[in-house]
Amino acid sequence: MPFDSTAATRSEAALARPRRLAAYLRDPELAARHAKLRRHAANIVGSNYDISRVCNLRCEGCLFFEGSDYVSHADEKSEAEWDAFFAEEAARGVNLPYLAGAEPALQRQRLHLAAKHFRRGVIFTNGTVPIDLDLPFTIHVSLWGAEDDTARLRGGDSFERALRNFAGDPRARFVYTVNAQNIGNARRAAELCAELGARLTFSLFSPTTLYRWKIAQAAPNDDAYFRISGPQQNLALDAAHLDEIRALLDRLIDEFPDTLIYTKAYNRWVTNPAGLYRIDPATGWALDCETRRASHHRHFRTDLTSSDSKCCSPNVDCRDCRAYAMASGTAVSRFKRFLGSERDFRDWVDMAEQWCRLFFYDWDELD
Repeated sequence: MPFDSTAATRSEAALARPRRLAAYLRDPELAARHAKLRRHAANIVGSNYDISRVCNLRCEGCLFFEGSDYVSHADEKSEAEWDAFFAEEAARGVNLPYLAGAEPALQRQRLHLAAKHFRRGVIFTNGTVPIDLDLPFTIHVSLWGAEDDTARLRGGDSFERALRNFAGDPRARFVYTVNAQNIGNARRAAELCAELGARLTFSLFSPTTLYRWKIAQAAPNDDAYFRISGPQQNLALDAAHLDEIRALLDRLIDEFPDTLIYTKAYNRWVTNPAGLYRIDPATGWALDCETRRASHHRHFRTDLTSSDSKCCSPNVDCRDCRAYAMASGTAVSRFKRFLGSERDFRDWVDMAEQWCRLFFYDWDELD
């Protein structure tokens, strides 16, 4: 988890921050929660690895395929080369690899090679392929709807398979990506996860630049990642959708407290219709995204080259990016912005614990 590393200025406000923090930490319960965050999450060094460029689904507006970043990067490295690469990354100081790409579960051996060098990590999967029980990584299983809309949105009926494969796995966190066409099924997903004893969080659909362009140009549909979208009906979220999502998810937080790993503080932050980031008008890239500004955080493609693009999801349009991995890390990194009041600081602690419960599957077992 990236704590805010921005150097404080010698302003009166900056000088007041340590005094305010000391005052908030007089509350023993709050002090204990903050101390646990410092012990276990203050020195996280994360980096992104695309370990596969193939997938068995066709998700509408896919963050990986609905864009050109992956096209010229082959997948031809040997197991020995991957092994040596992960060893080099561990030596660089990385201690929380994000294992993604198209579908990382299709590269079983590479997951095991990563496990030789990293004690923790996160696998981002669509849930259709079981992941070996001896891998020590947290598993984020994406959901794009419930039973009645998953096949339409993902090009395959993966919903029940994902639940069957991972609902009983303590490493798993299900991630429901809310879009303009599946808001109504978020409750159904929460109910099913509650029945199965699984943990659930939410992400907000974040369109790629190409997906946005196709909508604006009324581009023809295809049989891959732009099957059902058009100018009048698509997955992108507008201000009215964000208001609806905020209200709904706040209710679900109250109704399913033992199921959801999602806080009202984060829900308020991520549904801000003004966006989450300052945008460079020349490039359209975010200037204050934690994934972009963290010097250690790199994005490696399947040919083991480091991307020179903006972040771990180079196809995403920063202006509308609310993807949970980037957004939650950014929210927590803005620590100093949450020191204005004890309520603000409690919000930060809530969001930081949300991040930890998502990315450390054993967070609640740590001292």
